[in-house]
Amino acid sequence: MLKLNVDGSRRAASGCIGTGGVIGGANGDWICGFVVNLGKGVVSLVQQVGTLSCHPLVALIQSCCVLMRRISNCHIAYVYREMNVVADRMTNWSFNLDLGVLLGLA
Repeated sequence: MLKLNVDGSRRAASGCIGTGGVIGGANGDWICGFVVNLGKGVVSLVQQVGTLSCHPLVALIQSCCVLMRRISNCHIAYVYREMNVVADRMTNWSFNLDLGVLLGLA
């Protein structure tokens, strides 16, 4: 069993959005992590994937939606920042990166 913790954030002043996440094993071991600078836009990109044809990372967002549909026991749940510290910090780091994805493996 794997657990994916993801966080997303939008800076109100600039409109910049970013995300970060961690994939961990059953014992909480780090397997993989990522950060993504999504540029500017709306927070609910995954929920509005049908209206994103002009977003520069539409292919990435669509791939996430396809993957979520393929996983039989996949659900999205809100978790407070304090319970998702690593993903929260990675999201904040994404604002310092160029547009796109940075992946880190164990």
